[in-house]
Amino acid sequence: MPTPRRQDAQAVDQQIAFDYSLLDEETRHFVYQKTAETQGYLKRTAEDVVRIGLNLRAVKDHLPHGHFMAWAKSELGLSRQSCQNFMRVAERFGERIHRFGAIPISALYELLDAPEDVLRQIEEQQIPLTRLAVRAAKEQARQETVGEHHLTASSEHVPEEDGTVLLRQRITLLEQEQLQLRQEIEHHQQKEREKPVLPAHIQQHIQALEQQVRELSAQRETLSRHLASATAQARESVLERNALSHEQQTRTRWRELTAEFLRDGGMLISNMPSALMLDTFEAEDWARLEQVEHILAQLVQVIGRIHYHTSHTVEAG
Repeated sequence: MPTPRRQDAQAVDQQIAFDYSLLDEETRHFVYQKTAETQGYLKRTAEDVVRIGLNLRAVKDHLPHGHFMAWAKSELGLSRQSCQNFMRVAERFGERIHRFGAIPISALYELLDAPEDVLRQIEEQQIPLTRLAVRAAKEQARQETVGEHHLTASSEHVPEEDGTVLLRQRITLLEQEQLQLRQEIEHHQQKEREKPVLPAHIQQHIQALEQQVRELSAQRETLSRHLASATAQARESVLERNALSHEQQTRTRWRELTAEFLRDGGMLISNMPSALMLDTFEAEDWARLEQVEHILAQLVQVIGRIHYHTSHTVEAG
């Protein structure tokens, strides 16, 4: 036979759906919208928790007194404590939540009653984003506050020459800090031990690959040096070949031009106009004849200079 407490729990689970007909049209539309949004936000990321809390606060402000928990239970499956936690997070952090990074929900709830100095350390990433680390930081801040209060109170009542009590209190605080540090170190060491260890054959394979990478890197450097040396030699060879071929190209060009001149000059001589044709020459024809004569005169001068230079070179030799 079920106990009265179990019967009450079953009665709560069997509660009918939230009755939207009790609301006016504007409120009903608003609550419908926030219901759909909040159901999507129940992924429980830190920023979503703030959005959930803001939505819960907005719906609570719109609903008549006494209807809020009926709506939260039937539409979202949230208890009174969960609703209070969501709204407290939204009120406590609000737009500031993005500064905390990917903080777990448990650590976020732990920060609700944390002093401002702990929040600042979280934002500056001086404290790990875990519930244990946040709790330890809160305890340390509390102890420092208590210690400062005790030191202040003691300094007002203890003569300056008697510092034994103050020294003992300081030692106690240091011992507490030492214990907390040891707990944090053990926590981190435990996390390190929980890290997966690669099997021996995988580690050997990784080492073999690293050795191959080092060998290939050395070979690449050697090939790079050989390539640089070969490139420099090839460049020098090209420069030398270009320097040698300049004279050869000049001689080849000279032979081509003189062969063309001899061929065209012979054709010109064989086709020189006769005395009868000179009677038919016009002004343009006589101008061309003068041009040919002028060029031939220049050619004779150049050939004369070449013979002069050649004869002096032979005599000097």
